[in-house]
Amino acid sequence: MTLLHALHRLLLACLLAILWPGAAFAMLSEVYDGVLLPDSFENPITITIEVREQGSTLIGRVKTGPPLNTSSPIYVGENNSGKCKIRTPITPTITLRLFGSCHQTLYEGTYTTLTVSQEARSHGIFRMQPRQPKKKETEEEKNRSIKALPPADTLTDCIRSNTRCLLGCPRGDYNVEFLCSNRCRQKFQSCKSKSNQPPATAPTPEAVPAEPR
Repeated sequence: MTLLHALHRLLLACLLAILWPGAAFAMLSEVYDGVLLPDSFENPITITIEVREQGSTLIGRVKTGPPLNTSSPIYVGENNSGKCKIRTPITPTITLRLFGSCHQTLYEGTYTTLTVSQEARSHGIFRMQPRQPKKKETEEEKNRSIKALPPADTLTDCIRSNTRCLLGCPRGDYNVEFLCSNRCRQKFQSCKSKSNQPPATAPTPEAVPAEPR
């Protein structure tokens, strides 16, 4: 990197810090999911890139689906003012090269697979988006997920149903877990009281005295 290039990047970082505070320090640290679309109109190839930025260097790992089926570390990675270049070996003789615009919301551009002699085997475009975090289940949704106890006729059935109910309680939130276990306990007591009740029998008709003849 020449001195002029380094000064240019430093000036750009200063301008970003003034115009958009915090933007100059928004280093990439994402997991991108997307596809490689070959120019030959063959089937798309799934790809996942776990990338972290250290300075202007990109490190991480690249995983691709069939027919490449590989998982390898980033061999060369560089982010130059929002333009990312990544090279990773997918076989001992084939290298995947990606180049395009990279942001926290999108990474897209062109790709090429190269042989050891730097001959292009295939090329196309790619588009990837950051993986969305899993939606946190609300307390109401957790309560809905608790399965109702099935009807039970014996104490053993009540115990089994109570065990299933307790296993279905969410973990990690003490208050939700406490409420769920209390609900299971109440259902168990209700089930147990029903199982202890004697079966209903038909009423015995009262004896009617015979009429005198």
